[in-house]
Amino acid sequence: MTKLINSYLWRLFRNKLLYVGLAAAFIITFAGAGTESSSEQAFLMIKVFGVGIIAFTSVFVPLFLGREYSDKTIRNKFVCGYTRPQVYFASCITVTAVVVLMTAAWLTGAVLAMQVTGGGAGQITAHIGEILLFCIAHSAFVTFFSMLIPYPAICVAIQIMVFQIGSFVAPVMLSISHNTGGELGKALIYAANAFPLGQWFSSIGLTEGLGGMGAYRAIASVAVITVFTLSGCLMFRKKNIR
Repeated sequence: MTKLINSYLWRLFRNKLLYVGLAAAFIITFAGAGTESSSEQAFLMIKVFGVGIIAFTSVFVPLFLGREYSDKTIRNKFVCGYTRPQVYFASCITVTAVVVLMTAAWLTGAVLAMQVTGGGAGQITAHIGEILLFCIAHSAFVTFFSMLIPYPAICVAIQIMVFQIGSFVAPVMLSISHNTGGELGKALIYAANAFPLGQWFSSIGLTEGLGGMGAYRAIASVAVITVFTLSGCLMFRKKNIR
């Protein structure tokens, strides 16, 4: 299993697109937030730019994992004696590494931007765990499709569509909840925070005044990670791979 993970990581670190994403995460965050007139506005922009991690993994993961199918290398892993669950979980670990690296690049740009605008790094680091969780939850969702659909272009198209729909539905739900209030408003907030993009929109300040959302987002993220990872593994075991 260790050799299998190392082979995935070796291929990952040879991928030039990864370094493009890391550079973009750092430069966009630092340049975009570092030019703000106040640390409060910079902090808001930093959280806004955090969606870039989700956007990048939506495209990078299907292309990276899809190459296993296009190059027929995924069958070689089975020939070498690795089981399908081992291949699936090794893929999940590699994708998680991508999320951690992208978050680190974003964080570096964020901390430098806060220093330039006179803010403190503590504001950013307090949100790292939450951001990592919902980004990993999103990556579990993307990995689910990438491992089951052997056509990277189709998988990328699906992820872009999901990203666009989520970017529209989540703020609409949160906006309606703000305007209606009451039990319906709370229900909409909890529903929006059940998926990663909704959590991102919520984290930039669209659910102010509702307590306990941090714990709920964490539970929802863990649930998404668990459901998509286990169901993906089970479905991958039954998949006909040619």
